[in-house]
Amino acid sequence: MAEANNNVNKEKKESDFNKEEWIQQKKEARTEAFEMLETATEELSSPDALTKYLDVQSRFDRYSVSNALLVSHQMPEATRLGDSKFWSKLGAYINKGEKGITILEPGSEFKREDGSTGVSYNAKKVFDVSQTNSKHKTQKPKNYDEKKMVKALIKASPASIVFNNDLPDKVNARYEPDSGLISIRQGMSGKDVVKCLSVEIARAIEDNGKNNKSKNPLTAACVGYIVCKRMGVETPEIKSGGKLFDGMNPKEVRAELGKIRETANSISNVVSKVLEPKDKDAR
Repeated sequence: MAEANNNVNKEKKESDFNKEEWIQQKKEARTEAFEMLETATEELSSPDALTKYLDVQSRFDRYSVSNALLVSHQMPEATRLGDSKFWSKLGAYINKGEKGITILEPGSEFKREDGSTGVSYNAKKVFDVSQTNSKHKTQKPKNYDEKKMVKALIKASPASIVFNNDLPDKVNARYEPDSGLISIRQGMSGKDVVKCLSVEIARAIEDNGKNNKSKNPLTAACVGYIVCKRMGVETPEIKSGGKLFDGMNPKEVRAELGKIRETANSISNVVSKVLEPKDKDAR
């Protein structure tokens, strides 16, 4: 009798499923996600919104620019994200009544009219650890050795670093495109060196030997912010977010953020190998 009832319930569920309705719901969810992404991108003219985005990108280095924007728009304080299956595998469950955070997940490839290949995206719901019954809701603050942090950044720098106490007032470090050197003021604490050096290394990477003096200085500050945040030290101040994106449409803004993300990750990858070496590297 129980088996018969299970078969009846299964058939009922299958008959209740409406494929066209399901497809329509997916389309609507995807449309809403892209609309939210456009809103989140436009909000970056506010320094506060830009800082929230940088905070999220610093915690979720593998997240795309678009998904970091979506998370910062919906829950900027998120620290660990996963879908319901992810949390279930960890033995945790989503608290009743919690609203999921929408991100975009790559789907199948398709051919455009011009012959190029595109990727379709689907809206997906994820949940932060704070929305679950997991006992591990807080992460230990990072506390790296200051000398090691400086050593790690020096290794990540494409430019040679020299001490120079003749820098202008309130300038503690400066990348010189003409010489290809980074000058740094002597006598600062390790954390202050990290704070200003991370920005100048970003400038050196962006310059790439092209002697580009017109590069927007705020892009390097954004890179330095992400790198410092990941090392747990005071971040450079982000004063005027809007100036970074003057004259850009949302797609161009995300492309610029993509460059910032790429540069920050390239520095962080070198830094992490010094600060958190694997067994092979530690020998």
